[in-house]
Amino acid sequence: MYARTYSMAINGLDAYTVTVEVNITKGLPAFEIVGLPTAAVREAKERVRAAITNAGFTFPMQRIVVNLAPADIRKDGAGLDVAIAVGIIFASAQGGRKLNKNKRQYISEHTVFIGEMALDGTIKSVRGMLAIAIAADNEQWDLMVTGVDNGKEAKAAFANRVMISSSLSELMNMLCNDSERIYVTADDRLDTKESYTADFSDVKGQQAAKQALEIAAAGGHHVLLCGVPGAGKTMLARCMPSILPPLTETEQLTISRIYSIAGLLPSQQLMKERPFRSPHHTITMAGMVGGGAIPKPGELTLSHGGVLFLDEAPEFKRPVLDVLRQPLEDGVVTISRASGSYSYMCRFILVMAMNPCPCGWYGHEDTIHHCICTTHQVEQYQRTLSGPLRDRLDMYIPVDRPKLEELQDGGYSESSAAIRQRVMEARERQQKRAAAYGIKEDTLNSRLSHHDLQQMLRCDSSAEQMMETAFTRLHISLRSYDKLLRVAQTVADLSGDDRITGDHIATALAYRGQ
Repeated sequence: MYARTYSMAINGLDAYTVTVEVNITKGLPAFEIVGLPTAAVREAKERVRAAITNAGFTFPMQRIVVNLAPADIRKDGAGLDVAIAVGIIFASAQGGRKLNKNKRQYISEHTVFIGEMALDGTIKSVRGMLAIAIAADNEQWDLMVTGVDNGKEAKAAFANRVMISSSLSELMNMLCNDSERIYVTADDRLDTKESYTADFSDVKGQQAAKQALEIAAAGGHHVLLCGVPGAGKTMLARCMPSILPPLTETEQLTISRIYSIAGLLPSQQLMKERPFRSPHHTITMAGMVGGGAIPKPGELTLSHGGVLFLDEAPEFKRPVLDVLRQPLEDGVVTISRASGSYSYMCRFILVMAMNPCPCGWYGHEDTIHHCICTTHQVEQYQRTLSGPLRDRLDMYIPVDRPKLEELQDGGYSESSAAIRQRVMEARERQQKRAAAYGIKEDTLNSRLSHHDLQQMLRCDSSAEQMMETAFTRLHISLRSYDKLLRVAQTVADLSGDDRITGDHIATALAYRGQ
């Protein structure tokens, strides 16, 4: 006998429908799965066999062939288990007293099954459910069936009915014997309340660095923090997400989908906060950009919509740092494999931190700490960040150790909430200005193209004169020229000014640094 069910599998950051065809014929007992399955899918044979038996059904001792279509795309993951098990039960004419051909066909054609089978028949959760739910909603399936642990995650993106079941036997009773079905209701919402642990009110002193990071947050600019050990670079970077605007509903689903595919989405929750990723300096190229036979998102993609912090940046391998060049410009990273090309979004704010030299005390005026590095060591250490990569950074921020009186002073230190309000107002100005010129995407100043800059930005005579001087005397590149204008425009937006003045250009030049 023949039966057909439907499931979904992950391909990159998206999901696609998999048609599960089951054909049972007479012959020697055999169980074959075809359609480019990976090892995880091929192992479903043993999981499904045990689950069907332990759920109280009879596993057919005949020749069983399961085809996963489309056959030219490699299938990965255990999320196809439930669809395979239900297909075998349907094809062997089991399932319940009220399961007739018409009812079986209706269930098959209007339902998508997602879940991993345990050996005792329990339906377990799978990674990537949010991406699957988004794809299922776009394809307008009537019903989605999944495990209890995936229910709320699926309902967050799937507008129609989401039915949850804890086991295969319970699922078949609900589908075929009119047992009371359990649906996830719209009221079962996931917790989305922010809870940042790092706040700028905890940072004493560092007023210049705080102002610089406020500019970076308002315009989406990439920054380099440089200072002696213990100056507070890491603390400043960890506070950065708390001054970025709250996640919109679209951003929340997009970021949560990435983390769901990576298996990092908190249980029964969407992403509440903007990501803050801080990989160790021993990270590999694949760990940074993503990789594997079937690529998974790397740190660049996991930072989408948030902050990527590279502490002790010169300690990273040179190729790992240089791989950042193209994603910083395009906001997307493409991985090519024999099975195809995968594009992952990666719009983030890059914050890099470094010491001025290997020992950390170069140029520091202190009677106790003295730099012990040779000139060659200092130059070699600083050259780890290549010129092209430095040219893609918008701001260079020197960070000095706070004075004792600043640490002991219990006075007021501005909170992240107050800074965030100014950042949101500056971004609103950018959105309105971009909308006036018909720009709907990438409205942040840091993402404006050269054409958009020339079209949108307005400079007074002092600003134009200062930019001309900077270009001729400092011999800056064309990329740096545009970045100066972008930073200056962000400074103007924070000040509430409609035109870029010489003061705004001077501020941007001060942050170009080395």
